[in-house]
Amino acid sequence: MIDLPVRNTRAHPYRGLSMQEVDFRLTERSILDHLAGREVYRRTDFLTLRSHGETALVAVRKADLASLFSPVVEARVLSGPDETAYVESPDTDVGNAWRPPPIPRPARASSSAGSSTSTSSGNRRRSRSGSPRSSRRTRPSCSSRPSR
Repeated sequence: MIDLPVRNTRAHPYRGLSMQEVDFRLTERSILDHLAGREVYRRTDFLTLRSHGETALVAVRKADLASLFSPVVEARVLSGPDETAYVESPDTDVGNAWRPPPIPRPARASSSAGSSTSTSSGNRRRSRSGSPRSSRRTRPSCSSRPSR
């Protein structure tokens, strides 16, 4: 069985993650049936499957690492639609792991004028004096629970 990835795992290089639109309901059974024997690129370790506004994340093991494309011999659903969020962020450089997209946060009312507020980019904040300062945000954490 494919082990669960360690916390904050990322595909490196980024081509290790393949994004695919499919036309079936994203249940564990339908995903595994769809991937059984299907060929994937040799560097692909993870697949993000999208269907009708839902998203699932899957780890795959290939039969052969030398061939350009190789059939999937094992797959594990890491997170299904109820555990996976899909974020569209056109300004995000997916090849730069050190600059993740801003984390969407709900707006909150300010108690005083000039207090720190997020800008639309989410990457800079303004101090009480109005000058920009770096935001002290941590990287988002990715953790997956084993699928049922």
